[in-house]
Amino acid sequence: HFISMSRSALLSPLASLGLSHRIVMAPLTRLRSAANFVPSDLTVEYYSQRASKGGLLITEGAIVSPETQYDDAPGIYTTEQEEGWKRVVQKVHEKGGKISVQLWHLGRLSHGSFAQHPFLKTLGRPLGSVSSSPNAFQSYTRDVNGQKAAYTVPRELTREEITGRLVEDYRLAAQAAKRCGFDFVEIHAAHGYLFDQFFCDAVNTRTDEFGTQTLENRTRALSGVLKAVIEVMGRERVGIRISPTYSDGWAYQGCSDSQPDKLYPAIVSWLDQFKLAYLLLSEPRWNGGRNNMNPATDSTYSVPIRNSWARKIYSGVIIGSSSFVPDTADAAIRDGIYDAIAFGRFFISNPDFVARVHKNSPANVYDTRTFYTRGAKGYTDYPTLEAVGDFPTIRFEDIGAKAKL
Repeated sequence: HFISMSRSALLSPLASLGLSHRIVMAPLTRLRSAANFVPSDLTVEYYSQRASKGGLLITEGAIVSPETQYDDAPGIYTTEQEEGWKRVVQKVHEKGGKISVQLWHLGRLSHGSFAQHPFLKTLGRPLGSVSSSPNAFQSYTRDVNGQKAAYTVPRELTREEITGRLVEDYRLAAQAAKRCGFDFVEIHAAHGYLFDQFFCDAVNTRTDEFGTQTLENRTRALSGVLKAVIEVMGRERVGIRISPTYSDGWAYQGCSDSQPDKLYPAIVSWLDQFKLAYLLLSEPRWNGGRNNMNPATDSTYSVPIRNSWARKIYSGVIIGSSSFVPDTADAAIRDGIYDAIAFGRFFISNPDFVARVHKNSPANVYDTRTFYTRGAKGYTDYPTLEAVGDFPTIRFEDIGAKAKL
């Protein structure tokens, strides 16, 4: 028990990424951008609070182009947005931290009504929801006016768009990220968003070379984008996120495949050739939303790791995420399954999460009700260890301890 309490593996340097510890902040949608989807003063403060010397933060998804806007998520497709991110990077670097920007295209999960957004209409770029195929997710989201609405049927991207404009949109976003000074960019290819919509045969019903007939076809859209982003950043500054699913579990946002147990290992194996900075894998434990309100009774923290196969077929840095606590993170690193662990919910509620892991101090309990709201509440107002006052906390060893399995 003493070994796990020291958390020596989790707190050891990761030389290949230039990190002095292996506690990573996971990408987390927070929806706090200012007008015109610009990272706000609050956003700058939020990332600055969570930066640590030699620690890696991964940003929330930054929307790559006007056609795929979501709610009040920040973009990286205008000069003004870029200036906002520049301030974020500057603050993180001032604290000795590193930061990766996640490039996000939602595909069919962006609502078609954003084509009517007054600001987006001024940009002279394509608008409206797109995907691999014109198949809507049978569920609800928020439309351009913030009202609950059924997902719209996306327009099928043409072959010319996939090889031309889509690649160019990512190239532009990567160039913006480079100008901002981001240490890394991460391509979001997980959780049922655009690239998952090409991988999975329940969504991708194309019959051309971007269909699901072969692995090469399923990954062709991603391949073009990956090569363009590598051209801009260099492969040692590009990461990617993948979320393997399993035939005995759920799919992310309706993005299911007939043989997921074969599909995702094949994709991970294929990715090895690119020699990227890192591969971020989601463990299939926590599926978003406002469930699991109480960390003490949350059963997802004790679900066994499923993605341990990745180490056998992928030679680079692998970061794990979803429902880890410091001791299970330390064990996953010591066991050689992952090289680092990305924490999400506890980074939301603990700006000084890294210090709390070092000192084994109790952690602030997160309030799931403010994950996706607006303003400072539940965003920049969580206290540090030094703060005076009463705030609900939980000891790391009590997380998930009262779960009904």
